[in-house]
Amino acid sequence: MLLRRSASPFMFIAGMACAGTFAHAGSTLFRVDDLDLRDPHVFINFISCMDATDSGFPGFSVNGSLQDRIQGDTDPADGYLDLSYVLEFRPLDQSAGINAMTFGNAQCTAPRATSACAPISNPVDTTATLSGATECLAPLPDTLHPYTPNVTAAPAPCFSSSPATFEFVLAGTPVVLHDMQLAATFDNAPATGLLSGVIRGFLTEEDANNTVIPASYPVIGGQKFSSLLAGGTGACPMFSDKDLNASTPGWWFYFNFVANAVASDVIFADAFE
Repeated sequence: MLLRRSASPFMFIAGMACAGTFAHAGSTLFRVDDLDLRDPHVFINFISCMDATDSGFPGFSVNGSLQDRIQGDTDPADGYLDLSYVLEFRPLDQSAGINAMTFGNAQCTAPRATSACAPISNPVDTTATLSGATECLAPLPDTLHPYTPNVTAAPAPCFSSSPATFEFVLAGTPVVLHDMQLAATFDNAPATGLLSGVIRGFLTEEDANNTVIPASYPVIGGQKFSSLLAGGTGACPMFSDKDLNASTPGWWFYFNFVANAVASDVIFADAFE
């Protein structure tokens, strides 16, 4: 089981006051700089059934919205990038078979080119299994629709994480992904970037039915998440993207990502444990 650490603003400030900078010694932090949903796609019923994942609706796409939040500081314009997922290796040892790793949603300063990060919410501890010869985190059989571009595994030298449950923000909405794993290829040794990244996690049909996108979100606000996914209640496609996780119905989500090393003001602190 993976354990979440508390990372409330109060504990963060109190920890700094009591202990100064208490980052993990020798840790390496990577921030996700580009993130794209690959499967399933998101559909909008507007005049016709439109695929809004990459394009299809004038001025809006799910992946475009993701990039705006990951790369920009507009909502609100407060000196921090709007959405920052980070991976911390504690430490990064590319000669070892297993590394301790933390994944979470962090607070990272803008602009992106000089960003430094500190924790704010939902970190999970996991382990990264490294491979120097074989690819990492291949897609599960019969879980992909033939969308373009498709999802591929991360080629070696790479790592894949152990499964976790994580609250992921998609279309401005927190969605719980079960059995979520990450994998990526190291760009060098020592690595300064992660390439060909893959995130895989399972959204249950029950959770998708009970998740409503905020009314303030453009175009798709106010709708149940399941109504945007092929096979969901009220969804417009004539086919289904629905999968099973063991016997539980839902959707396996796949993302591709790229991450780059960033400075760490205060990493996921031991004081939070």
